[in-house]
Amino acid sequence: RNLTDIFDSAGTDKASMHGYHRYYERELAPYRGQDGLRLLEIGVGGGHSMKAWSDYFAAPAALHGVDRGWDTEDRRRKICELVGEERCPVVKVFSADQGNETEMRAVIGAEPQGWDVIIDDGSHVPAHQVGSFRLLFPRLRPGGLYVVEDLTPSYQDRGDIGGYPLIG
Repeated sequence: RNLTDIFDSAGTDKASMHGYHRYYERELAPYRGQDGLRLLEIGVGGGHSMKAWSDYFAAPAALHGVDRGWDTEDRRRKICELVGEERCPVVKVFSADQGNETEMRAVIGAEPQGWDVIIDDGSHVPAHQVGSFRLLFPRLRPGGLYVVEDLTPSYQDRGDIGGYPLIG
């Protein structure tokens, strides 16, 4: 199946609202069949994109997610319901605020192996995206891919994103 179909069936808005399938299909293709792939996504919300990644990648060793304010065991259970029993053992959820360097460093410390693919779909606050990149890029394994979604707030002078103020 192609990534558009996977995104649609998983219930994520990555294709329908954002059109990311146009880029992901090409950029993620080299990783699709990689045995032991390790993925980290910042901003897992309801877990639908984690379901999509579970369906897309052939044999992931790690499907990790970060989000703020979650009961990690409850969120993991819900994601496991989406991805199924076979993939549940590779699912791990961290409760961390992307804008909190100490919390993000704890995520890094818990996973010394790093990741092959890191996707930032977190707060969408430019300062958080830059901070996460600074912390996580060194944890990207050789040949890996780092993606930052939702860059449009970078062009906003003021407003609010998920409770975080934008000051331009």
